Amino acid sequence: MMMRRLKTTLLSLPLITLLSTNASAALISYTHALDFASATSGLSHESFEGTSSFTTRTDSIDFGAFTASSTPANLSIRHESVGDNFATDGSKYLRNQSFSSSLTLSFDAAINAFALDITGWGVGRNGTLTLDTSSGDSTLVATGPRTSGETLFFGFTSDTAFSELILTSTSSRDSWAVDNLFFGSHTASAPEPSSFLLFGTALIALRAAGTRRLHKRHADQRVSSD
Repeated sequence: MMMRRLKTTLLSLPLITLLSTNASAALISYTHALDFASATSGLSHESFEGTSSFTTRTDSIDFGAFTASSTPANLSIRHESVGDNFATDGSKYLRNQSFSSSLTLSFDAAINAFALDITGWGVGRNGTLTLDTSSGDSTLVATGPRTSGETLFFGFTSDTAFSELILTSTSSRDSWAVDNLFFGSHTASAPEPSSFLLFGTALIALRAAGTRRLHKRHADQRVSSD
């Protein structure tokens, strides 16, 4: 009976380990571009170089694969640096002249990986920048104050596809810019199931030990009967 209970426990442990791993892997964030690049592949790229620059603020811009929007009308495409807002790839960038507001990106096709550069956010000001997706993921991107001239990189992968993400700023009287966007569908490679190997080995050893004890008991019983 004891052997059966131990076997049942050992066999269930790999499944428990796998389920707990999956439950905690909903969103993986990256603060270094090289780490994000190493973890993903085949993503689309947008640096706004193919979009004409304009300074008149608007509430929505269609970039083909996605649409950027902001309420009230705060968006423009700039080709020159404005304060701490500047391009990080090429000469153009998307500027969000927002004051404690948000930037929404709506994608034509669902994605599960995204990254971008942010400049000008939170310079000398307190506040938070958070990201939420239409699939229910939510994470903190940055807290203020930030340093003048700093480029903030943020990327993430999710195990649930989404078609919209929202960057929300609580930093007062702030304008900020985004550039060098990467987005698309990414399939994470399955981790090596080392836990299965470990528990399988333990189970084999336990069964072998139990068999030896059982044989010894039978031998002792035969000796006693003689």
